Amino acid sequence: MMKVKGDALFALALFAIFSFGTYRSLVMDDPAGGPNDVGAAFFPFWICVFIQVLTAFVFVQGVVRARDEGAPQTGAAGSLMRKRIVLLAGILALLFFYIMVMETAGFIASSTVFLILVHQLLIFSETGRPSPPKGVAISAAFFAVTAGSLFFVFNTVFHLALP
Repeated sequence: MMKVKGDALFALALFAIFSFGTYRSLVMDDPAGGPNDVGAAFFPFWICVFIQVLTAFVFVQGVVRARDEGAPQTGAAGSLMRKRIVLLAGILALLFFYIMVMETAGFIASSTVFLILVHQLLIFSETGRPSPPKGVAISAAFFAVTAGSLFFVFNTVFHLALP
């Protein structure tokens, strides 16, 4: 019997989460807008579908790789799975706090802090230590520009009010 690697199981869990997001965006209340308004569920739906396609690809790739390589060692697979579960729990916790803080702190500040913390979490999960202060400063500047650009695009181009 073939054992599936941790990456494939992680992709399957993400697929399930974003399937729920796709469902929720389909049943989302769509307030009446103008005649050319695509509705509030347009972006969440397509983002969830895009991520579902990517996670399905990662799942199939992991299953094929597991079949080609044979069964992985249980110790290494268990350690990788634990690492992925902790990473998923950390990202979900950061997402929860991001949602809770966004209204009071504003979009740009909360998005910048969220992106920096997720980046640090990913670096720590790979290397086992946080990135150096210079790396944090560079990522903070990059993520501040990214959040500001997103705010500008959604506020100016799409005329959507962000917190």
